[in-house]
Amino acid sequence: MTEFDNRLEKLKRPKLLVRAARIGAALYKPERDLRRIMVLYQITNTADILTQLLEKEAEIDSVRRRVATQWRKYDPARHIELLAAIIWEARDTAQLRAL
Repeated sequence: MTEFDNRLEKLKRPKLLVRAARIGAALYKPERDLRRIMVLYQITNTADILTQLLEKEAEIDSVRRRVATQWRKYDPARHIELLAAIIWEARDTAQLRAL
């Protein structure tokens, strides 16, 4: 099991978020959507992209969990977008490992 498999397996998110993210992953196009999600699009290594996506998702999930005491507003659309990207990139990584 790789580091990513381990991190992805430990992600526990509300079912509604996951369902919406799966739908979003089916529509996800990295050449279009990754630029909007990540500031540093120059990264071409899928492992580095997935690492950054997981870090950003962890940050937004932390905000979601403490939304009542947090001064920043939680953005569920952004959270779904990040989860969709993670799902798509993880599938892409798994397909590359299978080759």
